[in-house]
Amino acid sequence: MNREPLTTSPLDATAFTAEVVRLLCKALPDLSIEVVADLQYLVGLADPLQSNLQNGYHDYLGGMPLETVAEKRVEQIRELMAIKPAQASDILPVLRGPGYGTAISQKNAENNEPDLHYDFGHGLAVFYIRNTPTSIMSMRASTLAEAGVSIEDLAQVALTNLRRYRQGKVQFEQVADQPIYLVSLDGDYDSSLLLDEDFWTTEKLPLTEPYLAFVPNRGTLLIASMSSNEAVLGTQHLAQRSFEDRSYPLTPHPFIRNAGEWIPVKIEAEDEAK
Repeated sequence: MNREPLTTSPLDATAFTAEVVRLLCKALPDLSIEVVADLQYLVGLADPLQSNLQNGYHDYLGGMPLETVAEKRVEQIRELMAIKPAQASDILPVLRGPGYGTAISQKNAENNEPDLHYDFGHGLAVFYIRNTPTSIMSMRASTLAEAGVSIEDLAQVALTNLRRYRQGKVQFEQVADQPIYLVSLDGDYDSSLLLDEDFWTTEKLPLTEPYLAFVPNRGTLLIASMSSNEAVLGTQHLAQRSFEDRSYPLTPHPFIRNAGEWIPVKIEAEDEAK
């Protein structure tokens, strides 16, 4: 059944997040649930769940009652409380922006566990998550032990899983008839493709090297050929706009491939005016 969009002024992202978390705490009083950022909250399960409300907020703006959004989240959390033990095949790598790991690091410190994430550049970091049919949860050292994976093997296990996960799912969409492409992998793992060297060396990409990559937010990966200055500047403009307008911003700055790695670079603002 189609829902009618809101006819009254909707809550902004901050107020919406606070109200959903209030309802979650009311329905699940034995759990610690707290706001992390706009449209993000942390649930104090054995393996802390940092969840996002982007889809829920979209549904709310489309007419779904806020209470219904919260009820769906309550059901999800209850499913997670009964979820099977972690498995090595669940682990995937993701890129996240500044501040994402704060709550996770605090929990790790409380439990004397090491952080598993590492710096990727432009303020981004690589995290490891547990991908389940109903949600995405951050991996901790204790969860790794449960899955039978050592910290030393974590990166390779996650990368192997990513390669299997992406098979037949990656899509390319050309932008404005220029050497600019939007690369998609289910929305949650678009930016993760930057971590998979095999993808960039064996897949037949619709661009000629060298090229730049932009990950302005969690669900956007833009690739531009450096052979066209117009395409580079056009992609920079798209990335900046996406960074400012979309949820879950990462960085408006690009990465360039060099010797099989993505290196963070910056394009000076004055270059755009030339």
